[in-house]
Amino acid sequence: WRMVLEAGRAIGRFDARPWMGEVDVPTSVVVTMRDSVVPTHRQVKWFEGIPAAEALRVDGDHDVIIARPDRFVPMLVRAIESAHERA
Repeated sequence: WRMVLEAGRAIGRFDARPWMGEVDVPTSVVVTMRDSVVPTHRQVKWFEGIPAAEALRVDGDHDVIIARPDRFVPMLVRAIESAHERA
């Protein structure tokens, strides 16, 4: 458990915002709207730093990919298609 807690703390401290403005490829982000692990406002801050990023919102918690793949997978496919179309 100690290693899991340490990993969680490290992830919590991670901040990519300083270099996100350098992303120069089409980017789509799937935002989980009821995320209890990474709050939605934090996800939004991250993708807003990427030029021309598109956000697709999915109703679900952090585990939506497992708990509700019927919601998550279509959004993921749309995100991939959107980034591909803009490439």
